[in-house]
Amino acid sequence: MAGQQGLVNAAFYGLHDAVTQFDQAIRGAAQQVRDAGSNFGDAIDAPVAPGTTIPAPAGSDPRTVASAAAFTQMFGRPPVTDVDWATAAVLNPYSYDPKYREVPPEIRVVRINPVEGQGLVRTSHFIEQRDVSNPQWNNPGGRDRGDDRGADPNFDPEHARVTTYIDYDNGIVVMRQNPSVVQNADGTPGEVRVSAPAGEVWQADDGSIRIRYSAGNPFAPGLAADPPILDGDGTTVNLDDHKMTVNGDLVFTPGRDGVTLAGTRTDYPSLEAYQDLPSGATRTIAIDPAATGRSWGPAVNLPFHHDIGNPDTVFPRFHDWNYEYDVPGNPTQSTPFGPVDTPPHVPLPKGMI
Repeated sequence: MAGQQGLVNAAFYGLHDAVTQFDQAIRGAAQQVRDAGSNFGDAIDAPVAPGTTIPAPAGSDPRTVASAAAFTQMFGRPPVTDVDWATAAVLNPYSYDPKYREVPPEIRVVRINPVEGQGLVRTSHFIEQRDVSNPQWNNPGGRDRGDDRGADPNFDPEHARVTTYIDYDNGIVVMRQNPSVVQNADGTPGEVRVSAPAGEVWQADDGSIRIRYSAGNPFAPGLAADPPILDGDGTTVNLDDHKMTVNGDLVFTPGRDGVTLAGTRTDYPSLEAYQDLPSGATRTIAIDPAATGRSWGPAVNLPFHHDIGNPDTVFPRFHDWNYEYDVPGNPTQSTPFGPVDTPPHVPLPKGMI
């Protein structure tokens, strides 16, 4: 009996020692956090203090470090998953391609309600040619640099004119417009400018995301924003539907087999859309080439639009129902894109307000 009691006592004291060591380890880690100062948020999702340096993986290049910092500033934690890192890349506030001459992109965001299992949807509008025509009053032969690539499921978010990411895991839509570059007469990159994209976001109860967007070339002549259109009797009129910007109204609908795309967009430039699933697989949602691949594509195609998928089946869900006449009523509330430091949020789903 005494032998058994001795074994019990030994086990008890062994457990006590283990608990003590564990407690000391926790206290030591907590002290290290306190010693680090007030750069950490009060909770895992709290934002970090402005100017905080966020550690990236050892040996990381400056771009990776900047991407990690941008993500952490937005979500209050460093990127961990593949989806996190992809979103971090599009949030990176710097440009790295030499042709941009360090002119940064313009980035706008809207927070959405997460949808489990849908991962990340990446969309880009890109110019396939190396350079394209952009005639100016003082330079009829003016040309701008394109992205010089085809559709690519692993595209770099800065190798496009406009990129839009829907991160269903972290609950955010990011729209990024990269700088525009004039091509010099000798073919080298010249002046660089950037404009801010504009748009608004809706989210339906089923998780569908509607994005209405417009992004203009900062080098386009003022005429391009409201080009003159001649009506039947020769009168000059301005038509809002024919503004020469990269614009559209697209709906991304999550489902069991992945996200589908429908809506309308300008005939130029080319569009690609991919979905990165939680399994690690990437599926192609849509590849929609520009109406023409010739260098005059922007001038002759931006004023016009075409449908993708079946828009008539997706837009009604973004309208309240008029029960008196049993037809779709007024549009539901949209949320304009905002700056990364004060991101707006779409309304909560019905029943959660």
